[in-house]
Amino acid sequence: MYIHALPKKTERRKSVMMLIALIAAVGLMSGRLMVDGALNSAGMPGGDPVPGEIHFVALFPGGTWEGLEIAGRMAVADINANPNFLKNYTLVMHVDYTNPTNPGKPNQGLAASAFYQSLYNGPPKSFLIGSFYSEDSGILCETVKYWNVIQISFGAASPLLSDRVKCPSFYRIPQSAAQQNVPRLLLLDKFGWNRVAIIRHSNILFTATMENLRDRLVAANFTIVANELFDEDPSFALDYIKVRKSTFTRHSHAAGKDARIIIGLFWEPEARKIFCEAYRLGMTGERYAWILRGIGYINRQFLTQEDPSITCTAEEMIQAGQTAIIPNWVFHTDFPGIIISGETAAENKARYIAEAGDKFMSFYTYPYDAVMAMAAAMNSSIETLAQVNKTLDNFSYDDEEMRLILMDQLDSLDVEGLSGPLAFENGDRLGRFIIEQVWDGEPRTVGYYFDNENRFDWSGERNITWIGDNPPHDEIFYESELLTMPRTVYAAISVLSYLGIILAFAFLAFNIALRNQRTIKLSSPNINNIVILGSIMTFTSVVLMGTDARIVSLENMDTICRARLWTLSLGFTLAFGAMFSKTFRVHKIFINKKLQKVSVKDYQLVVMVGGFVLIESVYLLVWDLINPLQAQVIQFTEDASTSEDRVIIPELQVCRRNGINSLSWLSGIYIFNGILLLFGLFLAFETRAVKIRALNDAKNIGISVYNVSILSSVGALFNLVMDPKDYTLVYIVTGLCVIVSTITTLLVIFLPKVIDVIKYPDGAPVSTMPDEFSTNLSTANANGGEQRKKPILSTISSKVGDGVSGSNDANGHPSSQEAWKEPEVHEK
Repeated sequence: MYIHALPKKTERRKSVMMLIALIAAVGLMSGRLMVDGALNSAGMPGGDPVPGEIHFVALFPGGTWEGLEIAGRMAVADINANPNFLKNYTLVMHVDYTNPTNPGKPNQGLAASAFYQSLYNGPPKSFLIGSFYSEDSGILCETVKYWNVIQISFGAASPLLSDRVKCPSFYRIPQSAAQQNVPRLLLLDKFGWNRVAIIRHSNILFTATMENLRDRLVAANFTIVANELFDEDPSFALDYIKVRKSTFTRHSHAAGKDARIIIGLFWEPEARKIFCEAYRLGMTGERYAWILRGIGYINRQFLTQEDPSITCTAEEMIQAGQTAIIPNWVFHTDFPGIIISGETAAENKARYIAEAGDKFMSFYTYPYDAVMAMAAAMNSSIETLAQVNKTLDNFSYDDEEMRLILMDQLDSLDVEGLSGPLAFENGDRLGRFIIEQVWDGEPRTVGYYFDNENRFDWSGERNITWIGDNPPHDEIFYESELLTMPRTVYAAISVLSYLGIILAFAFLAFNIALRNQRTIKLSSPNINNIVILGSIMTFTSVVLMGTDARIVSLENMDTICRARLWTLSLGFTLAFGAMFSKTFRVHKIFINKKLQKVSVKDYQLVVMVGGFVLIESVYLLVWDLINPLQAQVIQFTEDASTSEDRVIIPELQVCRRNGINSLSWLSGIYIFNGILLLFGLFLAFETRAVKIRALNDAKNIGISVYNVSILSSVGALFNLVMDPKDYTLVYIVTGLCVIVSTITTLLVIFLPKVIDVIKYPDGAPVSTMPDEFSTNLSTANANGGEQRKKPILSTISSKVGDGVSGSNDANGHPSSQEAWKEPEVHEK
């Protein structure tokens, strides 16, 4: 039993006023006559019911789309000719047109006018078959509910029409466009695509489909990288979606949209614009996948159709659309048995082709099935209506009970139609979608999707095929490529460093083994050993400069970074601090005006060098505590290379400190070492007059300081001004500067001693040394005469001995046992 309140008269009047407002201008401009608003005997619009006749209205586009009307009339004829359908009833169709002059476009005004006139012309009509367009159907579905008319559209696919509050009595033969979103998501999942872009036309149909798609994607944790709208020109929307470079980080990127999987929601004319522009932008081919809304059912060669709005050739359009996937509506069932009309689908199609001729339309099955679904619901409702003393030929616009009974039969319908199974859920068709893939310019069947079973059937005429044999990736993969020092370069510089270390150890062994030789002893061998130790540290720093992640892990690179700085800085300080301390001792002796006893022992010089090292160590330690030196990875995004769907971003490990004051701290190191060099130059200048080669390193210091200053400046400038990406060149130049300057210093200091030892294996005699020297002291002036020179020489010789004054022979020379002792000054 169906008991519901009837629609209020005010609501019906409201719907009439709405229709009048919509069609007023249209009716005047089109010249169509307005009815006089006659009422039947029951006080309702139109005439009285005709016994034995069931009337309904059908709205077709008209004009050149006459093939749809032919299909509808054929369905009515088949029903009336079938004794098992609507027994004792005759089905009568009232036809009107929504846009006969331009059937390819909707016309809401004409659609509303046609329905309004159907209300007042002829007997009451319980069903409205139509309209074809969503725009027209949207107006009609909100109106027919006030007249208890059931609407079955044979073309409207807008998701907005699924709203059962606004459109409670609306049904449709094509599935909602939103229902295509389900196989779209399954396709994304099938091919492992997680990131998608959406581009849609501004038509409200596509907006509603997009909103449903967006909600589904978000709920399923897909990533929407772009959602673009266009009206006439799609170029800006496509350009936004196209891959761009931006800022990269080590583990992620923010690279524009870089969408490779694009879902397109648009009509066929817009599809041609889209694919022509996409071809121009390089957004087609093996790296891209397009998933379109159901398209191409009117014109299977929609891509290559002549279109003056695009500049692409047919060949280019074929290339552009290659492999696009289209979840499309099914227009023809492949069911081999008897369908609802009592014949096979093939037999029905043959009859239609014969009757329609050149007016054939591929989706003629939809209006045919709409009429058949209506008739099937009517046929199955006869018994239920009889229980409430109603008949199908006695419908009136205030009979809500009959409407609900008929809708209940539609909701439970399950028959085989020309377009497949006819079943509904909340007004939306349940059935299947055909999955097509564009190949060589035309959609080809690759499978089916059954929305009532939520499954695919990949039994199409061909398999899904990709240009590159594999599905494209859904994004550009950004991979990091760690730049490391070329093995040959690192090996070459390291070999030179190791040779330098070997040379230093050779000099160390030489220095220790021959420490009692007169030449070696006179040159302070203990201090020379410190020079060698500093040199070994600087050589080691060069090896550490080329050490990277290929050798040690990133976690251990922090230690390597600190070791580089400490070995180079302290090695320099040890080497030159020790060298200058020796000169300081000579300087201390020669500024002694009265040759008073002055003892400058080796440990004192070691303490001096230790002071230099301590100062620099404290400085480095404080710097490291405040702003620690760390291994960091920098990326050269401008040098990234693209290979298919992969972008290789070069990365380099560098030793850096955070903050803006690093250069200030580094300047402190340079200043300290610069002062040390200046101090050495000062001592060398002060002792330049001492002619005893083994004793005085003034000349050697000058050469070393000059050599180190030039090469250090070159190395420092290279590190400061060169681009980090030129790390190989920087390493070569810096490493060679350190190696050459250190080797030169070692050779300048020790090579003369080696030569002396080779030349005088028993020790160079005093007679081979200069017997006079110049000094700024009055003790060696001409007034002293020749007799004073040798005693002074003997005294100086004793000052660089063991620090204990010894006895002189008859001529004033120190005895052989005591001649070479630690420096000590005696006043004679």
